[in-house]
Amino acid sequence: MITKVLILGSGGHAVSCQELISKLSKISFMGFCSKNASLSKKYKIFSEKEILKKPKKFNNLINGVGHLKDNSVRKKLFIKRRIQNC
Repeated sequence: MITKVLILGSGGHAVSCQELISKLSKISFMGFCSKNASLSKKYKIFSEKEILKKPKKFNNLINGVGHLKDNSVRKKLFIKRRIQNC
């Protein structure tokens, strides 16, 4: 069975995650969840609203948000998704 995943974020760390996923045969990349549509020509970009409307479709999420100075944004995203049971 192939697992479909969605990556949260669209920066450098998210793209690195996608590159790794593309090399794995049992994982299929669905797209990114991001406010930044700069990757939209090459990849599907989903909004947060789309994910919350269909949580079963988007139940395999990868935290692709990196950090520069601290992990605060990454941590907030993790806690938010954990509370929403995503």
